[in-house]
This record gives sequence, C-alpha cells and structure tokens, in this order.
Amino acid sequence: MVNVKWSMLSGIKFNNKYAFFMRENDISIKLAHRIKELRKITNMSQEQLAEKADLHPSFIGKIERLENHPTIIVLEKIAKAFKMTLIELLDFEENKDKENIQTMIDSLNNATTEINRVKADIKIHIKNIKK
Repeated sequence: MVNVKWSMLSGIKFNNKYAFFMRENDISIKLAHRIKELRKITNMSQEQLAEKADLHPSFIGKIERLENHPTIIVLEKIAKAFKMTLIELLDFEENKDKENIQTMIDSLNNATTEINRVKADIKIHIKNIKK
C-alpha cells in the first residue's frame, strides 16, 4: 500500500518523499527561468555555467527543469559565475534584463559608429601622407 498524505508544505508525502506542487508564481519557477535567461544572454552553456560556478554539469539543467532546488550557497556560486550579486540574481523584475541588453546594444552600436569614423579619418590621413 502506498502511503500518501498532505503535508503543511503544499505537497504530498509519497513513499516518505515530498512531491511539491509548483504554482506559476512560485519563486522556484522564477529562479529557474532567471538562471536560464541569464545563461542564454551571456551565451553560456549549462556546462560552462557549471564550470564557472564549480558545480556538477548536470546540476544546472536540473535547476532549470525544477528537478533540484539550489541552496543559498549554490545560488551565490551561480551569481558569482554571472558576475553579479546574489541580490541581483534574485531580482525577478520583468523586462529589466531586456532593457539592460538594449542599452548594451545601443552602446556597442555607438562605439561601432565612432570606430568607423576614426577609421575613415585614418584613411584620409594616410592618403594625405602618401601625396
């Protein structure tokens, strides 16, 4: 006979293990999405993030799939791998990352324009020297 009973932790006890039910606004889901989003933004694979955070390669995937719930120590390692604080990692404010990325893209575009202008000036100076 299977032993199933409701716990006070919003889950059920099944064969002496708890299975927790996730809600769409659950912090675990937000955290999993945040880590995956930051990993994609920084062009890191799960293996690369794991290496930078000194974690087992499969552990990142398990966090992203909600199969594992990281401790605060693990979250701090992940935050450091992203070169951010733990508070920044846990900041789930929507669209914040997209705005930051757009700001970076705009800065890069401006820098590229400036570099192209300098290149053009150098070419003009080289032509003047050759004359």
